[in-house]
Amino acid sequence: MKKFLKDLEKELKKLHMNNKDIAEIMADHKEMLEQALYDGLTDEEIEIKFGDPEKLAKELNGDSEYEQEIEIRTDEDKLFKSFPAEG
Repeated sequence: MKKFLKDLEKELKKLHMNNKDIAEIMADHKEMLEQALYDGLTDEEIEIKFGDPEKLAKELNGDSEYEQEIEIRTDEDKLFKSFPAEG
């Protein structure tokens, strides 16, 4: 658990996320990991559930290669929103 959190924090910092966002993400993931342990998940199950810290950091930063852009046209402006791609 500690290694995962340390690796996740390192990856978030590599992406130049601001410290406030990193702190919130770390607190959320620490809580989720503690709950998973409390629920009796093994280290292997936790690793599967939470995945690779580098990939997770990219997803949390919005840089996931699995995202696609959708353009919503308005009269004057364009609005872009990313959604996770399915499959």
